[in-house]
Amino acid sequence: MARLFRLAPIAVAVLSLSVTFSCHNGGSIVDPGESFNGGIVFALYYPGAGRVGSDICYIDPDAPTPVTRTLIANAAQPRVSPDGRRIMFSRIDSISLDVYVSDIEGRNQVNITHTDWDFSEEVGDWSPDGLKVCYIARNRGTMKTAIVIANPDGSNTTAITDTSTFELANLPRWSPDGSKIAFIGRDHGYDPYWLGVISVDGKDLRRFDQVWYASPLWSPGGQSVACTKLVGGRYILHILDVTTGQSSQLGPEYYMGNGSLFSWLSNDRLSCAAFHDSTRSVVCISLSPSTAVSEIAAGFRDIWTIVGSPGGERVAVMDGGIDTELSLYIAETGGSQSRRIASLHSSLQAGVDAFGYVAWIGGFK
Repeated sequence: MARLFRLAPIAVAVLSLSVTFSCHNGGSIVDPGESFNGGIVFALYYPGAGRVGSDICYIDPDAPTPVTRTLIANAAQPRVSPDGRRIMFSRIDSISLDVYVSDIEGRNQVNITHTDWDFSEEVGDWSPDGLKVCYIARNRGTMKTAIVIANPDGSNTTAITDTSTFELANLPRWSPDGSKIAFIGRDHGYDPYWLGVISVDGKDLRRFDQVWYASPLWSPGGQSVACTKLVGGRYILHILDVTTGQSSQLGPEYYMGNGSLFSWLSNDRLSCAAFHDSTRSVVCISLSPSTAVSEIAAGFRDIWTIVGSPGGERVAVMDGGIDTELSLYIAETGGSQSRRIASLHSSLQAGVDAFGYVAWIGGFK
């Protein structure tokens, strides 16, 4: 999958620490004797990664020597289940892009869509209880897309959006209470994108402001959705109150490139990429009782993605360009400096999926 765009490089310096890189295109997991016990899951795009152009990898930032490992080769769009035990992803099966579900380590893979050349599917999201999934079904002739809800084994499918009403529905994210799905919609052609929230039975659709094509993210409590709007030529982070329909802009400097550049840390805190003139940093924004901003990491060149830790105490930043490679940095949300944890890939041609398919999964045995 192509990303939206990449942010222009700027030469800066960040504290560094060298570690080992080992992600490669072979097998469902680097070492079958190892088990996934938590870490950051992401799609790594790099030359030689197979037909899809990416592998699904993970890295445990708390390991004595963090190493990037392959979970699923030749796959993209990872979405981990709420319990961290299963994963949904996309792969080109013969001639069409299909959606798969497997266990978190890439074993027991099941194609849950099985469509031919006329249709392709892309990963959506898991329901909070893990009993349902949603995905995008695309008619390759008309390029119209609809949101489909199904069981994780592919049975009991129901389309909850109608392409005769609007032609595009994409980047769906399930609400924390399981009753609604937020998504990006477009009526037809080159019309503006808008933010939609629809009930899981498809009967109640609310359309909100025009937005940019970036993944919407629900707050943990489900009252708000973080989204990106185009304002004065910049992509600015906004918070939408789903109940009132009112949205608020979070400062002119919080210029979002895509749906991977902001992450909720708690119900009233989030982190995002900030751009002040020619510099790039990561900030923590507190929304209550009033908006307060603190910089937690600076000196980045080309930020691909930001994701908060399960407890919201840390932020992972994947940045390209510093030290001429794609690297992982960890910042404490209460601090002001980041530390380099790992090289994710030695080539600047490598990248990370830029539409929110990154997750930091807590450790479990």
